[in-house]
Amino acid sequence: MNLNTCFRSLRAAMAVALACSAGSALAVTWYSQPWTPPRASTLSVVANIGGVPFPTKAYDDFVIAAPQILRKVEFWGTLPVGSVVRFELSFYQNLNCKVGARTYTTAIYPQKTPVGMDCQGRTVYHFLANTSPVVVPAGKWYVSIAEDDSTSSIVGLAQFGWSGRRPLTGCPAWLEKPGPAFDYVKDACDGNRNDLAFLFGN
Repeated sequence: MNLNTCFRSLRAAMAVALACSAGSALAVTWYSQPWTPPRASTLSVVANIGGVPFPTKAYDDFVIAAPQILRKVEFWGTLPVGSVVRFELSFYQNLNCKVGARTYTTAIYPQKTPVGMDCQGRTVYHFLANTSPVVVPAGKWYVSIAEDDSTSSIVGLAQFGWSGRRPLTGCPAWLEKPGPAFDYVKDACDGNRNDLAFLFGN
């Protein structure tokens, strides 16, 4: 099912919820799996918005029982050097725990705050970005968050690592490599599988 088609079909049904929530000063978190120290990060970069992995791109799954309004994205990660202005947020079909077709993509411009150190001795940042309101249909999805290398302070040097978390839940987190080929997201410190750290809210 195409996510953009779902957005159109759900727009009228969610209009009242959007109007009501617009006046609220408090964001409501409807999906959360934050970073669990000291888990390491996994490189997740694209050449540009909608572009190819550069060189790898990470994905994790989420499940929601009812449609939700997305206005806020939070995630945890590392930026060893330089800075990144823009990130790609994309949703994909979840096909029996495999990453399916891309259904939605947008650019986000997060602010970052240091929150700790991971097992590799890298500073972990909490990233927070607001998005234009969009309705996410109920169901099982994959999400990818990736640095847009074209907006990096050092273009051509992949920087952003998406921080891991445990315990594992749901489907595996995947790492797309050139080929394309997919492998499990694994922690650089102990070699075991990680999920990825992110949060959605309205």
